[in-house]
Amino acid sequence: QGDKFGAEHINATNEAVNRLNSAPIRVTLAAAGWTGESAPYIQTVQAQGIMAEDTPLLVSQLADGAPLDVQQAYSKAYSIVAAGTGTCGAGTATFKVYKKPATDIIVGLKV
Repeated sequence: QGDKFGAEHINATNEAVNRLNSAPIRVTLAAAGWTGESAPYIQTVQAQGIMAEDTPLLVSQLADGAPLDVQQAYSKAYSIVAAGTGTCGAGTATFKVYKKPATDIIVGLKV
């Protein structure tokens, strides 16, 4: 019969809480990895641990203490990615942007 406080429910709840408390899944979006002749430009990357039903938050992965030129380049690329859209697959994340970032960028996906 499985009441709502059964072992399966508790295990599923624990798994969900553990995912919430985990570090962001880091993915690299290569400047040369965007496809398409016109907007939207698309890039699909491996994102170990992402599930198709996830709707993660995009979080910055800029290194603490990064030099000013690195901060500026990262800020430009991150704002382009954040202004676009993203969808998840089983172990993948697909990003669509309306302008190609000029530099490689590492972003975090917080599930």
